[in-house]
Amino acid sequence: MHTVRDFIVIIRREEETVAYREALRLSLDRLPAEGRALRVHVWNHRDDVMYATFELMLERVLRALGRWNAAMIAEQTRIERTLGATPILNVPFHRYQLRIDATSLWPEAAQTDEVADVTATLLQNDRRRLRVLLGTAGFGKTTAVLRAAREGARQWLVIPAARIAADAANAQSLFETALDFDELLAGATDAERPVWQRIVGPVLKYITQFESGIGIVVDALDESSTIGRSYDLHTFFNFFRRTVVPVIITMRSEFWAAHRGDFTPGKSVVESTVQTLDVIDLKPWDDEQIVEAARMRLAETRDFDVRGRLRAFLEDVETGRYQQFYGDIPRTPLFLRFVLDVMDRRDPRNVTRSELFRFWAEQKISRDVEVPKTKGGARLPIRTGVTTAAAAIEVAMQAMTEAAVSMTAVRDDDTIVLLPDCSFEEIRCAMGDAVPDSLEALALNSLLITTSHAVPRLRFAHRVFQEFFVAQAAARFSGRQLPPEVEQWR
Repeated sequence: MHTVRDFIVIIRREEETVAYREALRLSLDRLPAEGRALRVHVWNHRDDVMYATFELMLERVLRALGRWNAAMIAEQTRIERTLGATPILNVPFHRYQLRIDATSLWPEAAQTDEVADVTATLLQNDRRRLRVLLGTAGFGKTTAVLRAAREGARQWLVIPAARIAADAANAQSLFETALDFDELLAGATDAERPVWQRIVGPVLKYITQFESGIGIVVDALDESSTIGRSYDLHTFFNFFRRTVVPVIITMRSEFWAAHRGDFTPGKSVVESTVQTLDVIDLKPWDDEQIVEAARMRLAETRDFDVRGRLRAFLEDVETGRYQQFYGDIPRTPLFLRFVLDVMDRRDPRNVTRSELFRFWAEQKISRDVEVPKTKGGARLPIRTGVTTAAAAIEVAMQAMTEAAVSMTAVRDDDTIVLLPDCSFEEIRCAMGDAVPDSLEALALNSLLITTSHAVPRLRFAHRVFQEFFVAQAAARFSGRQLPPEVEQWR
């Protein structure tokens, strides 16, 4: 005899009398006793069915968030493998609070300058307070929020802003951006899929309106094509009016400054929900952080020549001479890492940002190819027959350029926008027979990493890398307007 897990009886309203339900209950009670069903349910035609569907989708969403968190941590590990983990926790930032209601910006509160752990600051548990993390490219915004997501005792709904659809006009459509619908609706019949899909948004909104143990991250809002086109920044923040769980939003400082006019000073005439924006604006590193990072690197280094270059750099910083050799390059954490890494093989004084990045990228790929050989191992080659570091660099540089071009789109006004990722097939079509052997081979031998999609795609480990390679292909965009962050690499 077959035993079912759940035996469900759905009754119509006109049948729902006390006598009918009692007779039905007596009949159904025999099923578990006879071993024919583990559980028996009697549902009303509409209310109970909708409630059960909602509960089913809530369970699926929470499981999906768990998988997404694990995938996000794995992706952060891949980024750290490419860039190296940021060694300095206490960094300088400017902090202030803004209060906004439905239509207006209230007067600014006191402002402070701090040197502290940004991740710990982001995880402070303040109800109805949106953390807004600002910083120029390379200041560690994404690293800080992903550390917060990894270290905080929450599950995080992570929304890459570049994927926000142009028609995302409310909180639930925004939250839906974080989930893979194909994975979420796996197992649903063709008839069930439309119903389940309509329920996902309300479920996501529901779990953000009480202390459910989740948090929200909207990363790199400046990469969204919707702000300034579909709606302004104030409207975007209004999506979170009913949100109770922690919210962290990151964007470049230049983007924030350009959109401060989206807020109207004063207070709304009509009473509305007031939100507090806790703005944390990362500042360029001071000599103190630069020296600390260099000393940590020196302590890890054994090679005599490299130690000599590091000591010379420390002396340049401590005597104030470093600016004549490096300008302000070391004050950006990402570029300081490039400087310290390049010292492994050469003196990086008097180079431009573009030259420094190219040195660093080529050195990293070379090290990835050569180091396994010194330990008697082997690394999956970028392409069959490519055995030298120089040949791997050549293939990787071409592939990264094609990837960057594939991650672009042309707007109606002939401006170029950058997209978050691309498929390996797009690179294959551009490179033909010269393409790397596989997505995995390319990710292992370049600055590209795989995404956490059900079908993995490729993205750059840092947005700055993407901007650099788009600039290298600028001739292909003749007559069109490249973004300012790309133009600065030309």
